[in-house]
Amino acid sequence: MDITPVVPPNDAPLEVEHLDCQVMGNEVHVVDDDQLDISTPIPTIELLGSESKIRLFVDCTQPYLVMHLKFMNKFMSIEIVCIDDENKERIFRLSNKTSYVTVDENICKAPIEAKDGWQYVPFDLEDLVANAFGCSYYKCVEITVTGSIRIGKIYFESRRHADIELPTFLRVVHT
Repeated sequence: MDITPVVPPNDAPLEVEHLDCQVMGNEVHVVDDDQLDISTPIPTIELLGSESKIRLFVDCTQPYLVMHLKFMNKFMSIEIVCIDDENKERIFRLSNKTSYVTVDENICKAPIEAKDGWQYVPFDLEDLVANAFGCSYYKCVEITVTGSIRIGKIYFESRRHADIELPTFLRVVHT
């Protein structure tokens, strides 16, 4: 399949213990969110407070990273660690506290517009690596989410998919 799910990893009940991850802070929990589906609340990972963090270990060459996130009008950041075609680590740090883009040898810091509520956030990692660092994307190895936020879904894909093409457990629209 050309889709690699990270959160949730499959259609089984979501449990942080079953993810390939490292949790930091006391406020990382699985909670049901009834804004996603009123009839059947959907389990999500909730992080509360600036010290709460989940680091997801991935090893994925697919170029599109998709995140379905609930921004809660508080501090949050996302760090995406990629490896380029020369086996160098390239890091993207996105935050709602950053107001401008800076790029040095291997770190790109950029703002992310985090309006309150659920947002579908796609990343074209090939394009980001090429534009920020002038090299080619090879794979993503780590995603870290910090602060007050809910994670509904995270997955990689080899091409952009319509919601209806996704496995049921990754869809935003439940029918």
